[in-house]
Amino acid sequence: MGQDRKENERLIAAARSVESLAPAVSGLAELGEMRRVVEHAVTRGYFSPRDDDQLWAWYARYLTARRGLQEVIHELRPETGAVDDDLAWRAFVVAYTASALLVRAARYLVEELATSGLVRRKLNERNKRHRIPRKQFTAIYKNLTNPVNAWRLRDAVALADQQRARLRRLADDSELSGLIGWLDQAEPALRVAPRRVLRGHLRYRWHAWRRRGASGLKLGRFKVLEAAGRVVSELHNPWHRHRVADPIKRKLASILRPGDVIVTRCHDRFTNLFLPGFWPHAMLHIGERSRSASKPILEARKDGVRLREISDALDVDAFAVIRPHAAAATIDAAIERALTHEGKLYDFDFDFFTADRLVCTEVVYRAYDGLDGIRFDLTERAGKPTLSAEDILWMAVRGIGFDPLAVFGVRGTRRRVVLGEHAGKLIEKSLT
Repeated sequence: MGQDRKENERLIAAARSVESLAPAVSGLAELGEMRRVVEHAVTRGYFSPRDDDQLWAWYARYLTARRGLQEVIHELRPETGAVDDDLAWRAFVVAYTASALLVRAARYLVEELATSGLVRRKLNERNKRHRIPRKQFTAIYKNLTNPVNAWRLRDAVALADQQRARLRRLADDSELSGLIGWLDQAEPALRVAPRRVLRGHLRYRWHAWRRRGASGLKLGRFKVLEAAGRVVSELHNPWHRHRVADPIKRKLASILRPGDVIVTRCHDRFTNLFLPGFWPHAMLHIGERSRSASKPILEARKDGVRLREISDALDVDAFAVIRPHAAAATIDAAIERALTHEGKLYDFDFDFFTADRLVCTEVVYRAYDGLDGIRFDLTERAGKPTLSAEDILWMAVRGIGFDPLAVFGVRGTRRRVVLGEHAGKLIEKSLT
């Protein structure tokens, strides 16, 4: 019984993740501004520095959203089974929706945006700032036009059609109803005639030949498994072990206080991908004010803004902790503010003007901004005012609203948590 409950919780988290990521990949198809940037570059014959900045920021968001959806599919593997089992059927629907969104966005990229050799070459470049490796476009193109992938997706569509009445009933399911609207938008991208698949594959082969060797990257490769029809990406390094082991977690738990901000880096988590800087992620320590004593961390991930256990939140490779220099009453007020956002979805559009969805740093921003003189200066990135995790750390290093408390996982820590002034120096070094 307990195992069933755990698997259902994982399924609900996966569904919430798809709902969080869907607006980002769906919005790509309506991004007229990027189309104008590309068209001007093609007419001009080259990308200007401003064009480069806009294109790379957009492409990094696309790749990160894509990876997030692939992670959802990967995480649903334990629920594989015959679709007459209710849990397996619901897992199929979540994975099927994620797959449709992935394919729809990839079709927009390949068939509508990157129709020029100039654009394709640009999207195949390496970008060190966003940590985008070479030939990412070719890898996406290859997987989109792979006949084996297309055949397996046709099997998934056939299964969905056979179960269409059952699928429609999920519109009344409190946990999955939000996915059905996204599936309705994206599913047509999966209904591709065999002739179109063949033409697409031949065009890819011509592209690959002209590139003098197609990419061998497997990032983004997916296939539908058996009757469940799930799409799976080869994402994770099975030998990777996160550096923050249990003794380090216990050490940190012993020094944390309510209101502390934890900034982390995880080498194999989607929130770390294609984002500039060493530190990409932030969360808030709620402490005993949490509604559950075992879940003292409020954190926004792709499954939304949720209270989490320290062992889960710190399943990472490095962390830095900063502490607000504010009165206890101020910290109480900040925590109460933050808790009003619990349960909201993740905001992959990084929109700091609205609070219906939150990105990770926005939890900290909406908790503290304006209290006891603490002010966050938002920085425009890709045309949007944002706050990065490193922006928050810089405030602490400079003594603005926060002070450095602890750090682990950076050069100079030597398998131990470094505290105080030395921690501040190591954090500053990691930021440069």
